[in-house]
Amino acid sequence: KTSETLGISRNTLRDRISRYGIY
Repeated sequence: KTSETLGISRNTLRDRISRYGIY
């Protein structure tokens, strides 16, 4: 379960960065 949570966190971060357009 921990691995799944970490994966979601990473995806959320990527989405937020994509929205800002910052890599």
